[in-house]
Amino acid sequence: MSRSFFRLIRTYFITGIFVLLPLVASIYLLWTAFSAADNALGRLASFILRQDEIIPGAGAVLTVLLVLLVGMFAANVVGRRIIQFIEETLFTRIPLIGNIYSAIKQLIDAFRLDTKKGFRHVVMLEWPRDGVYSLGFITNEEPTILTNETGEDLITLFIPTVPNVTTGFFVVVPRSSVRILDVSVEDGFKMMISSGVWVPEVHAAGEQKNDDEEPLSTSKHVSEA
Repeated sequence: MSRSFFRLIRTYFITGIFVLLPLVASIYLLWTAFSAADNALGRLASFILRQDEIIPGAGAVLTVLLVLLVGMFAANVVGRRIIQFIEETLFTRIPLIGNIYSAIKQLIDAFRLDTKKGFRHVVMLEWPRDGVYSLGFITNEEPTILTNETGEDLITLFIPTVPNVTTGFFVVVPRSSVRILDVSVEDGFKMMISSGVWVPEVHAAGEQKNDDEEPLSTSKHVSEA
């Protein structure tokens, strides 16, 4: 009786941890970011309003307003042109800072699901050795400088690590060594973050699952068994 009771308590406790951990981690990250913004911009608001003490919440409000204004500005053609001009004439030309800025921007663009510069297809390949399969994302279907060097039909992939999918491995492989999965990029990330605990449902034959993705320049399966 007592063993069953403690086993049940342990099961409930472990289940509670798995349920609360993502929520607590997300809240902690948001709280940390907003606290830092509130402290920095709160001092600015106090200086502008000539207050001796930091106004609680003023920095967070200013941060939200700033993000909204930048988003509204960048959402139109003129705003995008101005931001692009500033990037090309200022940030990218400063030694060291330009390299860091460009790398971070390219990484963020790659993980955005609403841009053609990001990952477009989820693939499966035998990596890091034969018989072991890994999931990755195609980053470039036509790396001309690499194909010209080797004479092979190559593609470049990003293979994320788990659970931190923002890091991983950049690999160059023959096109024939990978298979395209009928899975959206978003579902691919979900599968990786959950370490395979969550997998998308199998759809009926002929059903279009990823209407928003561009068709491949090759066949549906890049390699045929």
